[in-house]
Amino acid sequence: MKKLLLISALLFSGGVWASPNCLQLAEIADDNYTELDALTLYKVSGEKGFRSHFYSAPSKACKISQVFVIPKDTIVAYYSFNNEGQQWLYAVYTNKNNVKTTGWLRKNTLIFAGTTALDD
Repeated sequence: MKKLLLISALLFSGGVWASPNCLQLAEIADDNYTELDALTLYKVSGEKGFRSHFYSAPSKACKISQVFVIPKDTIVAYYSFNNEGQQWLYAVYTNKNNVKTTGWLRKNTLIFAGTTALDD
């Protein structure tokens, strides 16, 4: 019985309750984002060891802990959304093996690096 109570407490203390809010916010952002005029390139700013995490929705509560980019990595931003007093960018990072990672990044962790042509 104690194990069941402990498991229930762990499930309801964060993961299960946070997930629906992130899913709902992701849907709101998908319906209300601002499309950028061009695909915008950004580099991750910060010192060695800094990580700019991806988020499943534009909120600090929706951080994907094991998914991040590091200083000098370049991302391509497609959309912008304002939430929690800051600007978020929906972006794609392509690693050296051509594996793509997508999600929301906080704009204040990035430095503008230029623009590129829109995809057809």
